[in-house]
Amino acid sequence: MKNVQFLAKTLSRVGTTTSQATALLYSKILLLLLFTTVLSACEEELNNPAPTGTTITAKAGDDKTVEVGQTATLDASASTESENRTLYYSWAILQKPEGSQAVITSPTQVRPTFVADLPGVYQIELTASSAGGQSKDQLTLTAVTGTGGAGGEGETATILN
Repeated sequence: MKNVQFLAKTLSRVGTTTSQATALLYSKILLLLLFTTVLSACEEELNNPAPTGTTITAKAGDDKTVEVGQTATLDASASTESENRTLYYSWAILQKPEGSQAVITSPTQVRPTFVADLPGVYQIELTASSAGGQSKDQLTLTAVTGTGGAGGEGETATILN
């Protein structure tokens, strides 16, 4: 408080009141605190730079042959992200036989399902993404007409990586 009184006496000689001197002192302290906060934030950013070089690897699995009508479970669980952040998935059919109405059920899940409704080639793409970026991988499912044996209509095949 002595400093404020000394400052008040000094400033009163030049026409400044005690309340003005106190306000001036507090505003200088506030500016000093603000400046210190900004500098320490900059220092923290320099010491802890944002991560770079995140590697995401999407793995849609190997190409497979399935029978028409067979439910295939796609599997992206072997996909990786180098920073161990959560991966988000998006599956899409890029190519399918003319007239096919096939869709991927639950295309944002790690293990969605797919039923080939016509014989032919189905080109499927997986996009795995995180805050660090994204990666894509494709697989080809070739659908053939069943022979009535294992893997026929209504049965399930899992496409593993």
